[in-house]
Amino acid sequence: MTPEVFKKYLNLLDEISKVNSSLYNLGVDLMNYEDKFYSVIDLLVTELFGEFGSDHLTEFELNPKKEYSKENPMCWDGETNEPLYWDADSLYDYLVSQKYICSIKS
Repeated sequence: MTPEVFKKYLNLLDEISKVNSSLYNLGVDLMNYEDKFYSVIDLLVTELFGEFGSDHLTEFELNPKKEYSKENPMCWDGETNEPLYWDADSLYDYLVSQKYICSIKS
């Protein structure tokens, strides 16, 4: 998977979430549809990235997009206290380093 495809995946999920939230604010409840849709995505993501990789993706997707940085990471190593990731690029690099993604450079 290329970094570009990975970012596109994250951006598309973010766009879907924003549209669903806007529709809900307008009184359109898609919960029954959304649950099945996200179940399919979760099934595929877990199959592709494994349970541990899937957990990191889910944490990244659900975490509010704050101003994270290497000094203020979204996730860090519990033993070494080293930052693991803080944005889409560092998450991609982390998942590649842990062999959850096979990196293919474009």
